[in-house]
Amino acid sequence: MGQFKLCLPVTLRWEGGKSNDPRDPGGATQDGITQATYNASRDRHNLPHQSVFKMTAAERDAIYREDYWNKMLCDAMAPGVNLVTFDAGVNSGIQRALNWKAAAASSDRVQTIKGICARRLSFVEGLKTFPIFGKGWRNRIAGIEATAMTMAAGTVAKTVLSVEARSARSKAATAKALAKTVPAGAGGVEATHQIAGGGHLWLTLLLIALTGAAIAILIIRHKIQASRAQALEGAAITLSMPAATVIPTDKKESVGV
Repeated sequence: MGQFKLCLPVTLRWEGGKSNDPRDPGGATQDGITQATYNASRDRHNLPHQSVFKMTAAERDAIYREDYWNKMLCDAMAPGVNLVTFDAGVNSGIQRALNWKAAAASSDRVQTIKGICARRLSFVEGLKTFPIFGKGWRNRIAGIEATAMTMAAGTVAKTVLSVEARSARSKAATAKALAKTVPAGAGGVEATHQIAGGGHLWLTLLLIALTGAAIAILIIRHKIQASRAQALEGAAITLSMPAATVIPTDKKESVGV
């Protein structure tokens, strides 16, 4: 019960509120619970269907516990690992989250957390709705990762967060620098044409397309690592605050989020 009470508010920080965005295949959603999921829960309890926007907090919490936390056996997971697995299951599906956890398994909790989050990022980047919701997903995963590391690292959390933040900041800078070295614009077209040997228009166009794709990938890499660095730095700063002002992790404004 204790770990669920710690993790659910962190997820709700990103799932909270009403949503009925026509671009979101989930449709009408309240606090991350879709109408379809709410209907299924009401069916199990022999209750009539009603709008998900009428869902109570008690119903919401029960759905998250029964349909996600318990099904993924999160109580048996290490602190931090349970959070990233739970949040991934809520956002991207239970089995997919468990597969990521299995693939990222390590005796080092922080490495497991990083592995799960990296796989999750790779997955959402491939979704057709990434151009619409990508920034929010990127920030969410970075925030969840930072909070999970805080939970997992315990007394050395500040050191771990600081080291990981510096690494992310370095990777962001490298990606940004590399993006600037790729030929772009009119000069890039001419340079690419020369690389292609000055002939075969189709080859020149192909190289231009590949160049554009490379720049786009590097820009995404920069944004991802910058988001991670910001979240990790924020979590480290929070841990540096006087004990009386540190935000407890069972509150909605959880550490690192």
